Amino acid sequence: MSGTPKPGTITWQDLTVGDAEALRDFYANSWRLLVVNTVLGAALVACVLAALAFPLAAVLVVSIGPIVAALVHCSVTLVRTGNLVLADAWSGFRLHWRRGLALASLGAAVGVLGVVGIRFYTTTTSLWPLAFLALYVLVLLAIFMLVLWTIAIAAPDHSLSGVARESAAFALARPGQSL
Repeated sequence: MSGTPKPGTITWQDLTVGDAEALRDFYANSWRLLVVNTVLGAALVACVLAALAFPLAAVLVVSIGPIVAALVHCSVTLVRTGNLVLADAWSGFRLHWRRGLALASLGAAVGVLGVVGIRFYTTTTSLWPLAFLALYVLVLLAIFMLVLWTIAIAAPDHSLSGVARESAAFALARPGQSL
């Protein structure tokens, strides 16, 4: 049957997935990512609660970096091999903890500078367009950080400056996919 069905008629819609095997593998391994995501969420909640009780404790957010690195390592491993063992999270944590701290520090610095810029520009209504521009740049940098994290963990033998150049080239070559 082609075209739009008439009101009141019953039609069959095929809802099968073209790549059902890959989808099944994703769901089979997603519980392992759920465990690492749960650990990351608990650590984030602990950092936020500590920062609310004692504002200087906000620097603890940087300590989340190695956990994020372990999660990204699990994602990269799942994409590369198609299989994931829960021990991969621990090996990713041990392998990438320094890089995770460095990337989390960079992300925290960018976030703080962005928030300070937005707060500065919102003090006067005539500067609101600059506040919007600062927010827009902050969102773009957050998207870039996602690419940076992935490439930095996928290529641990490259320097962070080389990874940053590679990430920028990747994001600029595919702007639609990067957003």
